[in-house]
Amino acid sequence: MKEAGLEPSTSDAYRTIQGGGARINGTQITDKRYAFTEADFENGELVLQKGKKKYMKITMK
Repeated sequence: MKEAGLEPSTSDAYRTIQGGGARINGTQITDKRYAFTEADFENGELVLQKGKKKYMKITMK
């Protein structure tokens, strides 16, 4: 989340995940060490969500 720009620091990203506010393609992330893989991409795209209003679409080339 930090690398994508949704969180300013790693610790903030960990707090968001622990609080249940992080999702990948609509599925909640519960592991703070989760690393997405090619299997997470649907049609070459992945949607990373923080809370209700912040979204980021990541495209694989």
